Amino acid sequence: MNSNKWEEGADSEYEDEEFHQNEVPPPVINQQFMDNILDVKHKLYDAIVFAPELGTDAAQSDIVLKEYLSKINSVYVMSVNAQNGKKIVGNKINNFPPETREAIARTLDWISVFFSKNTPADTIPYSDFIRKHYLEYQFDQRKSFD
Repeated sequence: MNSNKWEEGADSEYEDEEFHQNEVPPPVINQQFMDNILDVKHKLYDAIVFAPELGTDAAQSDIVLKEYLSKINSVYVMSVNAQNGKKIVGNKINNFPPETREAIARTLDWISVFFSKNTPADTIPYSDFIRKHYLEYQFDQRKSFD
């Protein structure tokens, strides 16, 4: 009779080995950083998507959503540039709605300073947070995706 490893009660070749999980929790992300990222996202959404008056054709059009996506993608690109130490020229920020400019400038400055003072191992969770909020989940307004 042939023994099959998949039969009930069959010994596993890994049975005696102990599998270790990473017991170190992920680093805590700075609350001010998270607030800045979400502030930009919320202000952009409010300034662009909620700008047209309700009941108008513009409010029902997907043009406002496309504009929001274009602007949030631009913020993402500028954030990546800030991570890499590239200065953001003021005229790029001037392409955004006036009520969002201060929040964008503050966030990009924070990113630039933080990434210049820390090692890549320290900055990975921050890069991931930026990518998730500005590139992958542009319409989701929550702080965490857990």
